[in-house]
Amino acid sequence: MPSTNDTVLPIAVLTRVPTPGRVKTRLESVVSPEDAARLQEAFLKDVLAASALVPGAKVELHVAGDLAHPAIAALRETYPCYAQVEGDLGARITAAADRLVAEYGRAIVLGSDAPTLPASYLEAAGAALVDSDAVIGPTADGGFCILGVRRALGESLLGVRWSSSHACADASDRLEARCMRVSLLAPWYDVDTPRELSLLRAHLETAPLAAPYTARVLRQVTFKEFA
Repeated sequence: MPSTNDTVLPIAVLTRVPTPGRVKTRLESVVSPEDAARLQEAFLKDVLAASALVPGAKVELHVAGDLAHPAIAALRETYPCYAQVEGDLGARITAAADRLVAEYGRAIVLGSDAPTLPASYLEAAGAALVDSDAVIGPTADGGFCILGVRRALGESLLGVRWSSSHACADASDRLEARCMRVSLLAPWYDVDTPRELSLLRAHLETAPLAAPYTARVLRQVTFKEFA
């Protein structure tokens, strides 16, 4: 039976091993593959740090790639770490969420693409699950940066058009079709494109503590150009 301890908020962070040429490839028009990988690692560290600040958080890391990679091995000293399942993003979100729901009765799942996401946003997601079966944090590009549930997802995310402007609406529709009450948080932004990187850079120039690891790396990055 799932735990009834509502003081625990289990959070699964999904990420990829920060290998040059394999992550944040859409940023390579403005930064080198090596710097794109450094940014990916910094994004992850900021997301984990924010997640750990949430009262009652139990944070774990779900990784696509080699768990022995030095960047991941260092984080495994602090966070439980699991290999992501095979399949599309929906399959990977579902595997992480359903395991936590089975143990704790709820789950928050997010990626490592929104380094400025504050702990208060994650707290709001947890609070929304008091009255809703699912909560989604939309992003400006039509996707979403966070999904919380208090019921197993099962096949709920089948058919979602991932990496498109339809992803958030599709996910919400699929969840509602399974009779889940869905809450939407205020939109946030994630960082996959040069334009979004420009937005992030401007944000951190005025508020570096919003993502300190990322702000530090951005100061060291050489930009080819900045669109």
